[in-house]
Amino acid sequence: KSKTEVKNYFYVGRFVEVKNLKFLISVFNELPQYNLYLAGFGEQEQELRRLAKENVHFLGAIENKKLHTFYQQMDVFVLPSQSEAWGLVVEEALNNGIPVIVSDRVGCAEEIINNSNGLIFHYNDKKEFVAAINKMAEIDFYNRLRKNISKLNFEEIEQAQIACYI
Repeated sequence: KSKTEVKNYFYVGRFVEVKNLKFLISVFNELPQYNLYLAGFGEQEQELRRLAKENVHFLGAIENKKLHTFYQQMDVFVLPSQSEAWGLVVEEALNNGIPVIVSDRVGCAEEIINNSNGLIFHYNDKKEFVAAINKMAEIDFYNRLRKNISKLNFEEIEQAQIACYI
C-alpha cells in the first residue's frame, strides 16, 4: 500500500558510541519536520536524552516478538553506525517492508542495500545523510522502494548468505 508522506524514522539497537547516535540525533534535531524513534538502551541513554529535541522519541527496550509492529508503524529504518559487522536489524526492517538508510560502515550495506531498497551514506557526512533523509521523503521514490522491497525473495537472500560461509 502506498504512503502519502514519510516522516517517521526508526533506530533499533544499543545506545553505545559505535552506533553513532549522537550524530543521528544531532541531524534530526535540525530536521523538526521528521520524527526519530529510538528503541533500545545502553550506556549513552542519559546523554542522548539530554541532546534530543522534541521530535526525537525514546521507546525503551522492545521485546523481539513485538518489534515487528514498531517496524510496520515506521516509514524508514536508520543505522548510522561507525562500525557494524553485519546489521541484522537492516534485514528485519526490509522483512517488515520499510526502506533503510545505513552508513557505509554497516557490513551488509554493499551486499543488500542498493537504490532499490535503501540508501547508503558516509558515516560521518552530515550533508550526505540529510540528503538521504530528504530523498526518502520524496514520495514517489519512497513508494517505489517499498514496492521493490515487497518483491524481495528473503529465502533466496538467506541462501546466498549461507553460501558465503560454506
